[in-house]
Amino acid sequence: MNPGEEESRGEGLLYRFWTSVRGSKDTQLLYYGTDPYTAPSKFPLGGRDEDFVHDIVVRISNVIGEYVETSLKAWVRNNE
Repeated sequence: MNPGEEESRGEGLLYRFWTSVRGSKDTQLLYYGTDPYTAPSKFPLGGRDEDFVHDIVVRISNVIGEYVETSLKAWVRNNE
């Protein structure tokens, strides 16, 4: 592959997904690999004091170590 070609072909990208219950210092790796998505996952309930939010961090990096990172949030509540 020529320099820069991995960007146009989407090859060489590495995806990492982490999650943590908002307000907690414990972080869990959900996925690490070349697919741009995670397998279906189950999350524990979020904390009531933090509105049941889970913070999710996604990092996409290329073969030379450059990366972009973004944050998402998911609400995990009991339906009862």
